[in-house]
Amino acid sequence: MIILAAANYAKGMQMKEEQLTELLQFQNDLLKEFYVPQIEALEAENKKLRLKLVDRVLQ
Repeated sequence: MIILAAANYAKGMQMKEEQLTELLQFQNDLLKEFYVPQIEALEAENKKLRLKLVDRVLQ
């Protein structure tokens, strides 16, 4: 997505390394905003399910 656009742009426009780095950092920030909350929610759900499993095993 953004990486491909940046790579294509860099080929055609001789993008400076710092500009490419800036674009990649922007992409990473967007991905973190999107995925981190989802990962945290899944980890919390996983923890709850593990605790339920432990309770059942101990009964």
